[in-house]
Amino acid sequence: DLIIATNVFLYYDTLEQALALQNISTLLKPGGFFLTNDWLPGLPQIPMRSMGYTPVRYGESGDWGDNIFWWQRQ
Repeated sequence: DLIIATNVFLYYDTLEQALALQNISTLLKPGGFFLTNDWLPGLPQIPMRSMGYTPVRYGESGDWGDNIFWWQRQ
């Protein structure tokens, strides 16, 4: 499974982010991935583990871009 959500979580406060991450975890099978370009706080109650991030640079000069954060359903 794979869920991608970009430019969404910046509109949520910390509680709403945690609730959304919990809901996303229920949609993924164990081992499934969730990708976002917003940093999210991890909580031990949520069965998702942060697996790191991948920097993605745009344009020829690479001056700007995003970090894509990888989460995996446990």
